Amino acid sequence: MNKLALPTTLQLFFPALFTFTRRPTIKSQMKEIKKEYTFEKFESNNLANYKNLLNYNDDSIPLTYLYLLAQRAQIALMLDKNFIFALIGMVHMDNEMELFKEVASNSPIDIEVSSTQYFNEEKNRIEVNFLVNFKQNNKLIANCKSKYLALSGKRPKQEKKSVPAQNDDNNFKKIGDNSFKVKDARTYAHVSGDYNFIHLSPLLAKLFGFKSSILHGMYTTG
Repeated sequence: MNKLALPTTLQLFFPALFTFTRRPTIKSQMKEIKKEYTFEKFESNNLANYKNLLNYNDDSIPLTYLYLLAQRAQIALMLDKNFIFALIGMVHMDNEMELFKEVASNSPIDIEVSSTQYFNEEKNRIEVNFLVNFKQNNKLIANCKSKYLALSGKRPKQEKKSVPAQNDDNNFKKIGDNSFKVKDARTYAHVSGDYNFIHLSPLLAKLFGFKSSILHGMYTTG
């Protein structure tokens, strides 16, 4: 498998828009797709801005920063002709990351990304799972597992069941509050390269069923 240079967000943006012509159905089947990319070096200014925004004060590379590379690898794979779903409208549902070894800032990173389709029978929808492995010097240093909602079909009507309210206050300890403004989302978009309009425009976010724009999940995680 040939390794390609990991594309920049700008290189991915416009091709992603043109995937709207893809017309899969709820019965569509997609084979597993795999890609390999290389990331030569970190941009010191961008990394510094990211760490400053999220108040990282040590010299290490945050695990959440690797997600920015994982996202680019996932989108690059989605542009493959064998990926049958349109990028616009896909919803990022879940994300897990794990760090196995400290990331070396002066060494290239090999990125392996794969996607598999899963049909959720209970909810009558197609989900796509991604696995991204990060390697330096042929050793696994981290991975990222992501789940996207790709396509939904009609769900049978179910009787609403009353669920008794549960008080979870005793299970959690509040450690503080955070508040965010629209400009914070724009700042993070500039640093991360994630300019998805559902994070930046309340009006456009409403077109996709959201009450307003929603903050980047990996911003709050970071």
